[in-house]
Amino acid sequence: MKRALCISFFCAIVTLPAVAQSPQDMRSCLRPAGRDRQIGIAACSRVLRSPDLNNKAKALFLRVRAFHLGKRGRHRLAIADLTRAIELIPVYFEAYVDRGNAYFRIRNYRSSLIDFSKALEIKPGNARSYAARGRSLSKLKQYRRAVTDFTRAIDIQPGRAMTLHNRGFAYERLKMYRLALADLNRSLSLKPRHPRAYLNRGNVYAGMRRYSRAIQDYSSAINQNPRYAMAYANRGAVYARLGRRTAAIRSYRMALNLEPGHYIAVKGLRGLGISP
Repeated sequence: MKRALCISFFCAIVTLPAVAQSPQDMRSCLRPAGRDRQIGIAACSRVLRSPDLNNKAKALFLRVRAFHLGKRGRHRLAIADLTRAIELIPVYFEAYVDRGNAYFRIRNYRSSLIDFSKALEIKPGNARSYAARGRSLSKLKQYRRAVTDFTRAIDIQPGRAMTLHNRGFAYERLKMYRLALADLNRSLSLKPRHPRAYLNRGNVYAGMRRYSRAIQDYSSAINQNPRYAMAYANRGAVYARLGRRTAAIRSYRMALNLEPGHYIAVKGLRGLGISP
């Protein structure tokens, strides 16, 4: 018996094996009860053992199993499944994107960059792939190339807060503070609850020597995420620049309480003549 199965815009004509449990396994693979990823992994594995699946179907179920594995933090196994899917379907756009994201999560940014580039060869003009490749480039400190990709993504989809934030971060790294500020302001207008955006806008204000505004933004980041060690540490550094020694020490100590050994807090306290 043949039927069409679809997930994330990829469809496969699947020949169902002649065993009663197979349709249930397929359903559990695609939509496990209670979103229990282990159930999904087990069901996908049973389906994949069938000799009756065509290559498109195998690639789809490998990608689905990789999705469940990724949700459980088993990214290297997910990468193995996605690699098998790509071997079966060499132009499988979604598999390249998923594998790029999996590589990104294990901090293999060069491999993620390669996969997002391949995805863009298959589907040029895809905003999410440009944004994803830009993130990989940022992690590799290739900020000018990252800005180019983020700009392409924004031109295609102008209202994405995270892409604006990420371009703003890249501009800040390049010390292009006015452009960074414009992007981060726009990002926060679209997504006001975003501690990292407040942190990065605080960094921009600090770079512009607008220290009062920097302190406000670091404090906003802390209000939204009271366990944000970097925001405490950066606020401490600005207090130190302003000569507000007691406030600086308090912020550095808070950063160290949350993240022992935090390098900015340790360096800052030593600069004030205090042992961390």
